Amino acid sequence: MAEKPVWKLLIEQLDTSSDLKAAVVIKRLKQIGEPAVADLIKASNDKKKPKIRKWAFEALGEIAHPKAAKILIKALTDEKMTIRLHALRGLIRMNHREAAGDVALLLKDESGGIRQNALEALEAFEAKEYAGRVAALADDPKPYIQKSAERLLRMWKGKS
Repeated sequence: MAEKPVWKLLIEQLDTSSDLKAAVVIKRLKQIGEPAVADLIKASNDKKKPKIRKWAFEALGEIAHPKAAKILIKALTDEKMTIRLHALRGLIRMNHREAAGDVALLLKDESGGIRQNALEALEAFEAKEYAGRVAALADDPKPYIQKSAERLLRMWKGKS
């Protein structure tokens, strides 16, 4: 019987609640790169293994394979907040600016954490064209979202 490829063993190690352990595994998967992509895509679709699934999105973003962007953007609409969050983080990791429009839609997400991470993504993407949507967060029910939006708008204004 043939041994499993190392990336499959690493993907199994993503079954963790530890951010630190996941970061180490994702770093190794990035070093492996393209050979791991197909199995990471499978893992990102496996709803029976939610921990592996969420970290697979970040790993796909870290590898920044062209196939990853489409998968990550689709996951931004997942019903599970943790999946939306890790897909968003994956897009930030790959600096996929082309997703800024999809990310801007998350500024209306029910989760404050998603809205906060969407602001961080728009900042990373330097997506000033969404300043109007960011400005609408002045009335957000979460004060930390209001402050983050205000800070981002000030920063963008200073760079223009």
